[in-house]
Amino acid sequence: MNLKENKSRKGYRRSIHTVFKYLNEVELLDNWIKENKATRPPRFGSEGSDVSEEESKIANLWRILRFNIVEAYNEYENDTDRREFLETLFEKQNTLSQKEYYKKIEILFKIYKTITPNFLEDARRIQMWMSKNKTLTPPRMLRSDIPKEEGELGDALLRIKKCIISDYLNASTENEKENVIRRIRVRYDISKEEFSEILEIIGNIKKVNPTLLHAREIKQWMMDNNTTIPPRYEGENLDDGEFKMGMFLTNIRFNIIRLYAKVFTEKDL
Repeated sequence: MNLKENKSRKGYRRSIHTVFKYLNEVELLDNWIKENKATRPPRFGSEGSDVSEEESKIANLWRILRFNIVEAYNEYENDTDRREFLETLFEKQNTLSQKEYYKKIEILFKIYKTITPNFLEDARRIQMWMSKNKTLTPPRMLRSDIPKEEGELGDALLRIKKCIISDYLNASTENEKENVIRRIRVRYDISKEEFSEILEIIGNIKKVNPTLLHAREIKQWMMDNNTTIPPRYEGENLDDGEFKMGMFLTNIRFNIIRLYAKVFTEKDL
């Protein structure tokens, strides 16, 4: 069979000779992942960054193997075509025996299942954080009064929206959306399935008015504590949870209820 042409990886396609040169080094990638206990892909370094030269080389190795073998393999829709793709790839080289070739392919796909792209990992962490905190409110960006974990996730959410989601949502036609997906896949080492998962996770973060969310959290807090007494923001024996709910309630009273009551009072006059 002919190897499928893939315009989505234009700029990253390599000759068979080059691809097999890197496939011969797949053990270097495997060893790096094991030594670093990595679940995220290796990073490319830039001037002034803390990324080592070794990691940058491993990142380049991973990118070439992923786009030229793994992603090409995944684009075939059935097992027969995928098997033929690997067989055709093997037949176009003469450096590896069949046993050596399939051993390296096995290592490569094992790595693929181990590594999660940074944006997908961040999206999953945001989803888990919101579930753990029983909230529909997305994490806020990092600043001095925000807990470190929430701030880091808030910053990650902004990066996902800016780098992954924004251009896709602004595309007006299906063709434009497909072009955006192709561009994102090449730039950020993300498969189509991984992009879809990111889109689904971020899409499920509802754009609900923060005041409504806070009111729901206060109600849930009172139910969890089996009380009809509203939460306080000052006083003795005050834990962090009650303080947080008390501040939410104070803001709701000042910004919503006070203004609402004032409007109705003026109407009555």
